[in-house]
This record gives sequence, structure tokens and C-alpha cells, in this order.
Amino acid sequence: MHAQTSSAVLASQPTNSDELVEQTLATDPIQRYYAAKGIAELGPVDPAFIPALHHLLQDPEFNIRLAACDALSVMGRDAKLAVSGLCHLLKDKTTGVREGAARALHALSPLPQSTHRPLTLALADFNPKVREHVAAALSKSQPNSVNVAIALRDALFDQVEGVRWYAAAALGEMGSIAKVAVPALVTVYLEDVEVIKSAALEAVNKLAPNLDICPIRNINLTKQRKLRELNNKEITVQALQ
Repeated sequence: MHAQTSSAVLASQPTNSDELVEQTLATDPIQRYYAAKGIAELGPVDPAFIPALHHLLQDPEFNIRLAACDALSVMGRDAKLAVSGLCHLLKDKTTGVREGAARALHALSPLPQSTHRPLTLALADFNPKVREHVAAALSKSQPNSVNVAIALRDALFDQVEGVRWYAAAALGEMGSIAKVAVPALVTVYLEDVEVIKSAALEAVNKLAPNLDICPIRNINLTKQRKLRELNNKEITVQALQ
């Protein structure tokens, strides 16, 4: 976008909702972009914005698709009418658009069951922000599929702490269907950082309330102590050689 053209568009920004909606259909991509930005600034004041933004999610310009995602994220419950379009963008070729879609879905959660499969598939995205946002959305949406539970179980070992925390939180809300993840949650409780340990322990207590995790923890600590002792002996022997 050229600065001169952008300035001209800004100078002629719509002053009411009807004009903003009309501008989302403009042939000029700069006008469509600023229409989405203008809607985001106004927020959830007119339900007529939702179909217009849903249409912009399919725009050929990636920055307009992203702007539409950002606008939908602040539109409140009415924006849930556009979640199918946002879920479709979780497969967008542009990583920033996928992140914007995931961020919007997180903001609009809890989400209906129809979104759980695309959210689960997005847990494998190479963008860590996408993974974190979709894990967060799932944690608020109470999915009830064993396939989702398995994907969240795998996400417990993600490199990003936020993904692991949200995965543990989501599993804790899934009920008996998530018991498949209890061994992994115990492992996370024993080995992860403190904030993730807490989330994992809470999930285990919900999914397997009769499981006494303390003896397992004590066994693990004993193993760790013995390993440290062996390592110290090896270091001492090497130092004497």
C-alpha cells in the first residue's frame, strides 16, 4: 500500500456502520483493509458487521484476512457466527493469518463441537502461537472426543510452556474420556516446571481422584537421587584416573 493512497483512503473513512459494511465490498483492497480496521475500532456495536467480516475472511489479500480475524476477535458472542470461516483459516498458507485466526477463536471460546477437529489439527502447526491459542480455545470448550484427548496428551510435551499448561487444563475438563492421558499427566507432574506441574496435578485429581500420586513422586525422587549419586561417582572416578 502506497503512503499517498493510504492517506487518501484515511481521509475519506466511513462515518457510520452502513458505510463501513459497504466499504468491505470495495474493489480497492486498501479500502477493504481499512474497513476491517474501522470495524475493529468500533467493536461489537452492529451485528451487520459479522457477515461482512466473514466475507473478508475469504479475501485474496492476506493482510485483509488477518484484519478481519482481528476485528472478529473483539466482536463478542455475535462473532461466533463466523467461527467456521476462522477454522478454515487455520489451514491458511500465511502463518500470520493462521495465528490471527487462532487468536480470534481463543477470544471467542468456548466454541461449538464443530470446531474441535480443526482446532485439534492445528495443535501440530509449526507456529507456537497458533498451537498455544488453539490449546487455550480447547481448554475452554470441553471437547468430548478421544481423538482430541490423544492430541492434547501429545501436546503435554510441546516445547512451549503455554501449550503444555492449556493442554493439561483442557484434559482436566474432559471427564472420563481423557483418562487415556493420565499416565502422561503424571509424567508431566513429575518432570515439568512448577506451573505445569500444578495444572497436571489438578487434571489428574479430576480424572483419577483415587490415584495417590505421592508414592509415584517419591519413587521418582529416589531414582533421581540415585542417578545423581551414580553420576557423582563417575565424575570422582574420572577425576582420579
